[in-house]
Amino acid sequence: MRPALALVLAALLVAPSSAHADLLSRALRTADGDGTSSGGTAPPAQSDDLTAWAGAPQTTTLPDLLLAAVRQAPSLASARIDIAIAEAQIEQTYARDDWQIRAELQARSSQSYVSGLTIDRSTTVGLTTDVGRMFSTGGTLTLHGGSQFSRTSNPITMEPGNNWADELSVSFSQPLLRGRGRALYDANERRATLSRDAAVLARRLAAIQAVQNVVSAYWDLVLAERQVAITLQSLDLAKERLRITTLGNEGGKIPRSEIPAVQQVIATREEDVLSGELAVLDRSIALRRATGLPIAAGALGLRVPTDLEELEINGDLAGLTDRAFAASPELAQLAKSDAVTTIDIEVTENGLLPSSMPPSRSARAGRTPSSGPPSRTWSRSSRSRSAAR
Repeated sequence: MRPALALVLAALLVAPSSAHADLLSRALRTADGDGTSSGGTAPPAQSDDLTAWAGAPQTTTLPDLLLAAVRQAPSLASARIDIAIAEAQIEQTYARDDWQIRAELQARSSQSYVSGLTIDRSTTVGLTTDVGRMFSTGGTLTLHGGSQFSRTSNPITMEPGNNWADELSVSFSQPLLRGRGRALYDANERRATLSRDAAVLARRLAAIQAVQNVVSAYWDLVLAERQVAITLQSLDLAKERLRITTLGNEGGKIPRSEIPAVQQVIATREEDVLSGELAVLDRSIALRRATGLPIAAGALGLRVPTDLEELEINGDLAGLTDRAFAASPELAQLAKSDAVTTIDIEVTENGLLPSSMPPSRSARAGRTPSSGPPSRTWSRSSRSRSAAR
């Protein structure tokens, strides 16, 4: 009985260790790529060749890149829209020279009852029209005309009576202090014109920045390609040194211990070449992003000419500085902003002057009720001008 119990206990103690050993062996086989018992798929193998996934480099030149940047740059498209908006705002200010016409029609009817009997009933219909225009001096000419018809019933006889009231007036008001002058009349147009000029300068600034980004990215790519070319030449020299070292070792003039050192130099140069190619690809992507060219698998690399030509710049530092200040769009934008501020100050100062607008009076014409003979009385409003000092 005791030997059987001992065997059962031994089996229970050994089973977990064997299970753990089985799991560990499976994990090691999976890590080595030998086992696929879990049903997982191995990741796809990636090629070490850059052209396999980056694609063949596209040959291009700086003028072609600048042309693509001008056509596809979002900042330039936004600047064109801003200029169109500013020009529309200028045209909007031309409405001050138009005649303003306003018409208003009103109708009203009312009744009064006592114990279900109508004791009063009135109906009124009126039409008024105003035609006005503002002049460059700040004055306003207004033509006003109106007619009103009313029908009321007599509370005793309940007979309706018709009444007409006509009104016609011509008025001209000219401010003498506040609101006077053509400068104030044209303030909105001048402000809109300066905004349009600022939008044009903003577009010029966006174009300069886009060209600067493209040119900077272009020369970064040229520098990266030149570095790769220099590294390849250094790799060729290292390989030539390995050949000479091998021949010297075979002839017994150079010890064999010199060969591993040269091979290490070759490995270092090959690593530098790979890093340089990655840098060229990174600069190509940056240049594509700056010009708006497509970026996708198989369309990443760019190839540009690396022949450098010297450019002679005539002039001293002071002359170049003066030229930069004269052609700077940022400084021109500041000048336009100062001009807009000056206009705002003029408008504000004019608003601090005392008001000198005289009250206008309108001429009216009345007609007696239709029960008697009609009669009209016309009066002309006098033109007045006064100033509050």
